[in-house]
Amino acid sequence: MSNFKDVLEHYQAKHDREIELAEEFAKRALHQSVEFTRVDPALPSPMYRVFAQATKDLIREKTSKLGGCMSSELSDYLQDYGDSSSKKQLIKKISTRHIKGSCPNAEDEFIKVYTQIQNGDEDGEHPIVSVIHQEDGTPVALRKYYDVSTALLLEGCQDEHGIPIPAGSIVQVPELNQELELSGKSGKFLSTLYKSFKIPYGEVFMCSPLRLSPWASRESADRAVFAVDDDNMGALTVSHKRLRHCCDYTISDFRDVAKQVIQLCQVS
Repeated sequence: MSNFKDVLEHYQAKHDREIELAEEFAKRALHQSVEFTRVDPALPSPMYRVFAQATKDLIREKTSKLGGCMSSELSDYLQDYGDSSSKKQLIKKISTRHIKGSCPNAEDEFIKVYTQIQNGDEDGEHPIVSVIHQEDGTPVALRKYYDVSTALLLEGCQDEHGIPIPAGSIVQVPELNQELELSGKSGKFLSTLYKSFKIPYGEVFMCSPLRLSPWASRESADRAVFAVDDDNMGALTVSHKRLRHCCDYTISDFRDVAKQVIQLCQVS
């Protein structure tokens, strides 16, 4: 979707379609109010904002009625995102106290990670990149090294409440120096250190969902809404750069470079 007019029309239609459900859900289940009118490229639709706030509330255990509510209504909504595999890696949530906001620049950083792996850049902006994978070598998350430790979920997961966390979600993982409590292997490619961590069979993956990224969406039109911002005067605009990032890449591209890292680390 490259026509800015089409992007803005889809953005508005998505907002109008979701707002009633999101407001009702927030009123009944969330610990605090959610702002649905402010334009936020990282959270471009009402249900994206509900998902981000709901996962924070669950992690902080601020409400007892949220789990059951999310297991039905929000789970139904999330089925339209990520992969549809019924076999999901279980996750255990960790505290998000070190994360402020929703990591709004994560997409740009993951594009940089993708590019430096694909091109073999000697001096990439992310000197340490790691992949968390299952016993069979299937990559579960691609982790960048920046101010905070965040990762792009590559396979659909499920939390302890049975709520699906779609592939393409931005998640927080433990700090790099904690080694994730997983067995790790390292590979050196030029000046970048690549690491892989295996989730033992039957074990859970420690992470906390922050929000959905564009790559959680199957449809290009839904990915494109992440390019919408405002011009500080109330008018909606579309970022050409962000539109390219959202629509020119899919979750499969990140899975492919994650597999390259696993191979580099000589994981059999």
